[in-house]
Amino acid sequence: MSMPTKAASGPKYHRIETIAAKLDLSPRSVQRLISNGTLQAVKIGGAVRVSDDELQRLLAASRIVRDPDF
Repeated sequence: MSMPTKAASGPKYHRIETIAAKLDLSPRSVQRLISNGTLQAVKIGGAVRVSDDELQRLLAASRIVRDPDF
């Protein structure tokens, strides 16, 4: 008898309001990031969601490089 296999956990998705709270932005600012292509999102039914991987990508791309002349 075979044991049931565990379903692979997929990517985690966040609501716009959750992303806004994490980034200390307004939901409208997050919507603008999505609209201008800075932040990729998916639409599932009528719900817009941002993957955790995409949030991490945005944060990595937005890092400020420490410049001694700054």
